[in-house]
Order: sequence, then structure tokens, then C-alpha cells
Amino acid sequence: MTDKRSVVFKDRLEGLFEGSGQLVGGDTVPSRLVPSKLEQNKQTSTQPDNSPIETQLPGKKLSMDQFLNKIPANVIKGGRIVDIRSSLGATLTGHSDSPHALTMVDTPAAQQLKERMEQDEGIRPPSSRELTTLRIKSEQGDHTYILKMRFSDTIRDVRDCLNKQRSKASTAYQIMSTFPNRVYDDDFASLKECGLTPSATLHLKPFSG
Repeated sequence: MTDKRSVVFKDRLEGLFEGSGQLVGGDTVPSRLVPSKLEQNKQTSTQPDNSPIETQLPGKKLSMDQFLNKIPANVIKGGRIVDIRSSLGATLTGHSDSPHALTMVDTPAAQQLKERMEQDEGIRPPSSRELTTLRIKSEQGDHTYILKMRFSDTIRDVRDCLNKQRSKASTAYQIMSTFPNRVYDDDFASLKECGLTPSATLHLKPFSG
């Protein structure tokens, strides 16, 4: 426990928005967000002389990774999946020109959603409960593929969609997950049978033997 009864907390925004609020019609009212001069003078008069001043809020600070983990990985806007977390992370670190690439793979399920949108005159229809979203990182971790797949699609279907996006010179790979640590090597197993629904994060690993 720390006794801070003699410590004065000063908001860093104090003084930035001085003045009264304007109402429609020309009337003015004191701002509820900023103390009036009378209130400020009252607060100053009750503060002991030479009191220490703090401007930082108490409590443990979040690291950038902890902050980013509280933000949704992506959102859907105008029928497109927007990668919010990666974009914000790049902005915060000053690496907005990062070589990390994001590819929305045009899967049959994604095409079906697009057709439904066009039929509904641009209004995005509710997502089917039988669709899953896979985020798959490349072997070097510098490229992420996002695939919209059906629950009934197989690991072979995932490979076929990935291979259409990847260079023909790409080496053979395994599809893996970290939690749990598992290799998905049964090409005929459905995504639902593999537990890769309603979403999953996977990565590719060069095939060795």
C-alpha cells in the first residue's frame, strides 16, 4: 500500500479545451469535461503547497503485444475482411511499409458469399454457420493467407487453394497448428473433423522427408 493522500493528480489534457461549450442558438454552457475557472481555483486553494504532482494513471501498463491482443484480429467492412491488428501494429511500430503481406484467397465459399451479396444488392448477408475462416502463415511468417472455407471442405481443398496463390517453385509443406501442436496430413479429413471451425490459425512448415 502506498499513501498518496498528499499527491495531486493532474490530467495531461487539462487546459487543452478551455472555454465554454456552444449550444444551437448561440447559448453557452460550462463544459462538463473541463473544470471551470471557479472550480480550478477552488481545487488549487485546497491543494497543499509544494505537493508532488503526478500525471500518469496508476496501474500496470500494457505492453504493445498485450494491447494488440485485446483488439479483434480483423473486421468485415463492405464485404471485405480488414486486418486491423496487423495494420495497427505496423503503425505503432513505425513499420507501415513492413514486408508482411496479407492475401485474401478466392475460395469457392468466398465466391458464393460474393454472389449472395450481389443478389442482395450489396447488402452483406448473414454469414453461414457452416463457414470457417482460416488464417495461415507462410513458412517464413512474412505472408498470411486468409481462406473462407466450408466445414465440409477437406485439407486437400485447403492445399489446392493455397497452391493457386503460391509460386510454383514453392517447396512441399506441412499444414500445422501450434495450439494444439498438430500436423494435418490427412488430405481427406474435413475441416470440421479436424476441429478447424469456426476459425483457426495455422502455419506452414517445409516438408522434411
